[in-house]
Amino acid sequence: MARPRKNDHLKDELLAAGMEQLLAHGYHGTGIKQILDLVGVPKGSFYNFFASKEEFVAQIVIHYGALAAQEYRELSANHSQQSELVKLTLTFYDKVQKRVVDNNNCGCLVAAMASEIAQSSGLCRQALMQVEQQWLESLAEQFMRAQQQGDVRDDIDADALARQFFNSWQGSLLEYQISQEWHLIFDRLAVLLTLITTPKGLEQLESLSWFNHKSN
Repeated sequence: MARPRKNDHLKDELLAAGMEQLLAHGYHGTGIKQILDLVGVPKGSFYNFFASKEEFVAQIVIHYGALAAQEYRELSANHSQQSELVKLTLTFYDKVQKRVVDNNNCGCLVAAMASEIAQSSGLCRQALMQVEQQWLESLAEQFMRAQQQGDVRDDIDADALARQFFNSWQGSLLEYQISQEWHLIFDRLAVLLTLITTPKGLEQLESLSWFNHKSN
């Protein structure tokens, strides 16, 4: 029997369904059959696009990374008139608020897959590293601009600041998964920002309503 023709729309549906299931159930809790049942296609259609589950997940990671970067750019554009520090802070705030309002999972697929399969899958590890590096480069550029504006300490390299911020952010998302208290994400973010900003930058952050209503 001839294999079905490739269809970009169908591939996108499979990636979207896979991303949803991975966020909800993790790598080992997600089977190919449940993805196929959700999309309503036969097994042959899946293997027309992906050689294995491992390759499927690696492509989902890349797809997720691109979607997250696009969402970040769109949210950031809403604050284009703000200083770089405030724009960065409000963009991350909006990311969480958007998920809370939409009743979506605040977890990060990159963090989830990194903890579950990065050591056992070279293919997925490469995809995770690629996405993470792209995110870090974007963050480092923002921190460099914030340093140039005098709002962030310049005695720490922008790349190091981006890495620290990213690790703190991922840690707060993991804490949220356990506590289900989304406001804790903002609390942890506020603590880190307090440590890396200049007095001028801190004054700007303290003008934000959520920044001054942190829990203990």
